[in-house]
Amino acid sequence: MKYYLEEEEEEEDEEEKKKTVKTEILTSSLYKRKLLILIKLVILYILFVIFDNSIHMHICLGIISYK
Repeated sequence: MKYYLEEEEEEEDEEEKKKTVKTEILTSSLYKRKLLILIKLVILYILFVIFDNSIHMHICLGIISYK
């Protein structure tokens, strides 16, 4: 009986470890997405500052949004 209980506890521990690894992977990918969005916004802001002419701005925005 004791052996069976110990085996169940080990299985629960393994499941908890898997859950924490999955959440760590999800949070890291979420941070990467947020970082990429932030970088794109900074690039867009720089383009707005550099290019005052609306034609150049629209061309550059079109190129970035296409990628």
